[in-house]
Amino acid sequence: MKIIVGMSGGLDSAVAALLLKEQGHEVIGVTLDLIPETASRAPARPGEEGIDSARQAAARIGVPHRVIDAREEFGKRVIGYFRKEYFSGRTPNPCVVCNPEIKFAFLLRCADDLGAAMVATGHYARIGREGGRTLLLRGADRRKDQAYFLSRLPQNALSRVIFPLGDRTKAEARRISVERGLDLHERPESQDICFIPGNDYRAFLARSTGDGIAGGDILDTRGAVIGRHPGIAQFTIGQRAGRWLPSGVRRYVLSIDPGRRAITVGRGDELLRGECAVTDINWISRPAPAEPFRALVKIRSAHPGAAAGIHPGPGGGAVVRFDEPQKAVTPGQAAVFYDGDVVVGGGWIEK
Repeated sequence: MKIIVGMSGGLDSAVAALLLKEQGHEVIGVTLDLIPETASRAPARPGEEGIDSARQAAARIGVPHRVIDAREEFGKRVIGYFRKEYFSGRTPNPCVVCNPEIKFAFLLRCADDLGAAMVATGHYARIGREGGRTLLLRGADRRKDQAYFLSRLPQNALSRVIFPLGDRTKAEARRISVERGLDLHERPESQDICFIPGNDYRAFLARSTGDGIAGGDILDTRGAVIGRHPGIAQFTIGQRAGRWLPSGVRRYVLSIDPGRRAITVGRGDELLRGECAVTDINWISRPAPAEPFRALVKIRSAHPGAAAGIHPGPGGGAVVRFDEPQKAVTPGQAAVFYDGDVVVGGGWIEK
């Protein structure tokens, strides 16, 4: 087949392209130029290093390479969303938004333009088929599993996706890179938000304007003012707030009220929540259910998952009731439902 491979400049996507070429497919490497220059104060143009690395990897593999300018859409749909969520007192997850709205949307559009049947990436996830539906499954390497970040992909996208590393481990990918001479095994893996070098999102948001960067009150659970903070965009649920409180007082952010520009703080055990409302659910393994069902629920990417009952409601939402209360259930994060390795679906934590 002719396959478009999204190449980020890192090891995983390069190995994915190499494996597909070795299987006899016609591979075209595509790198999305994502980050507007205005998003960074770095001297080099944002994303330039990744583009150069992807181009060099494609040349070593022996496949053609293209760069697609997606900066305008990325700025609107991902960076704009990121700012808006923080200024609304929520904690965004830009990768969960970027995958369906930017990365796979552009790759699939490119595939259509070039007559390619499928698109592939270096994600550690797997694809399955059952009853006429395309399934999203966890990657075999649980330490690298990235299905959580793909939980917003719709059926029409998943049906055209290949994950060559889904059944492999990160160690295998590194070994293949070394054996094939890709010269990418020493490249460090970034854990940063891609458009914020150094991951200092507070400094990034401070360059914006709006109520989110204006100071406000710190409240205790009785509503009494016990301090002042520099702006709600500086906080997320579960964060230590001691820096802005009297010495020796250890409190955590329990809730954020954007209307009052106030944060409420309390003890660590007061972060526990027994349920949450989830909206705008993308159902993957089944149509939207009418009856409650059981699932393992992850409330952030690093969360191990918790057993819960999922109670569907009107408007495509559901109430998640955990068997055991969970710490720091955070509005704005994705709640993803699993049945074993299968991703049932995922939506946004509303409250």
